[in-house]
Amino acid sequence: MLDKFGNLLAGLKSGLFKIEFTSTNTKLNFTRIDSINKDFANIRFNDGACDKHGCIWAGTMDIEGKAPIG
Repeated sequence: MLDKFGNLLAGLKSGLFKIEFTSTNTKLNFTRIDSINKDFANIRFNDGACDKHGCIWAGTMDIEGKAPIG
């Protein structure tokens, strides 16, 4: 998901990150926005969306896609 400045919002295994692109595209800046609770090591982000108010909603799931957790 891109914001109005062209930054990428990405759900990675260790958390939700904003990835900023520099003008020269030689360096990416990662800023952690949120992280997954360490008690849930088998969970990862799997999808996300932005509502009409600009709020970000992100879903999580079991890494193997088998357990009904997230």
